[in-house]
Parts: sequence; structure tokens; C-alpha cells
Amino acid sequence: MNKLSALCFVLLFVSASLFSLGNDSDLSKEQEKMLRQTLMDMIEIIPQELKSTALSQVSKARFYKVTLKIILSDNTWTGQDLHFVYDGKKFLTLGPIDTNRKMSNFRSMLSRQFKIKSKEDAQVLEAAMDTLFPVSSFDIEDKTMRQEGQKWIFIRGKFFEDEKGFVFTTDKNGRITEVEYFLEISID
Repeated sequence: MNKLSALCFVLLFVSASLFSLGNDSDLSKEQEKMLRQTLMDMIEIIPQELKSTALSQVSKARFYKVTLKIILSDNTWTGQDLHFVYDGKKFLTLGPIDTNRKMSNFRSMLSRQFKIKSKEDAQVLEAAMDTLFPVSSFDIEDKTMRQEGQKWIFIRGKFFEDEKGFVFTTDKNGRITEVEYFLEISID
């Protein structure tokens, strides 16, 4: 089983566990099994490895976007994109980027040799993020980057009137020590 197949198997297993009906279900074991199978038949898993020159400059890990597509009875569908990184041994989740959160799995996958010492370094990192977490056409005009002390701020759009995006904290030598995502960026 190759790594991508293993990832799909894990996602399928996780998806199945999401549909746990619990002990208070009025369904018989057979009905519960049929319902679980019906739900699993509705799910399509679409993995895609994400690659770019910039991404290979900031990390040697392999990154994936996996779309969980749920097909509804009227041939419409809804989906959720999940982001993973493969570190050579296991898959780690990177997201979601829809709330304030530390991105420790992402930071741990960055090459220790990659440092942000200049605007050019920051532009390479921004291009890598564009591969992993593309800015929507709605947010593209708000996309900017700036440095505030030892923090590099990558604005990826607006959340209502506030800037949203990534904050990379570095040590005095430019080594990335922390990665965070914020829906409302405010730097002290």
C-alpha cells in the first residue's frame, strides 16, 4: 500500500468514525450497519499532492490536499478540503485555517535551514503558502506581507473588516520559531 493509499484509508476510517451513532440510537445493529454503509457510499475521497519550487525550498516534507466529497441524493454534493503533511513516517493535519490557531505541525515540517532574513526569503515562504493555502479571488486584493520586529505577517484577506492571515515568529537569526493563523491580526 503506497503512502497516498494509506492516507485515503485513514481518511475513510476517520470518516466512518464520524458517523458513530452512539449508544442511545433506536436502530438495530443491522440498521446501524446499513446506515453506516449508506453514508460511506456517499463519500468520495480525492487526494492531491501539492508541489511547487517554493514549497520544496521551505520543506522537504510532502504536502497533500484531500477533498472529502459527500454526494447527496439529488446528485448535488458538498465537500471539505483537508490539508496534510507526510513527514516520512506519518500524516499530520495542517488545518483548518478557519479560526485562530497555532500551526505547530506546519512549523515542524519547515526545513531548519530555511530562514526569513529578508523580503526575498519572505516572498519564497509566501509562494509556498500560495501552493498550500491559495488566496481566493475574493481576497486577492488584500494579500500583503510585512515585517514587525521578529514577526513576519502574511495577510491572506479580510475577516469582516479585520486582516486575516499567518504570523511567523523568528529568532534573531531568522529561524522560524512559531507559526500562527489569525482571523483578526493584531500585533503587540
